[in-house]
Amino acid sequence: MSKKKIDVLNGSVYAVLLGLSWPTVVSNLLQTIYNITDAFWLGKLGKVELAAPTVAFPIIFVFISLSSGFSIAASALVSQHTGARQKSMAELVA
Repeated sequence: MSKKKIDVLNGSVYAVLLGLSWPTVVSNLLQTIYNITDAFWLGKLGKVELAAPTVAFPIIFVFISLSSGFSIAASALVSQHTGARQKSMAELVA
């Protein structure tokens, strides 16, 4: 398995942002497709069956987005402290 490194200091800012954000975008897209598919098939059963995931989807999506955001923020903090050679702070943040 080869590891591709992203040079975040040099080059296009847009390329760096795209390279760092695509896993989160794909994850949210797959979650959305799953919920839309779920709603489609439950809609064939009836209105009441469709109501539960339709009402719950925005709430679940908020929690998924928040947890992803906290995870990304924690990764950034750990990276900053590790780069500054502050091992104790990196461990505290992690």
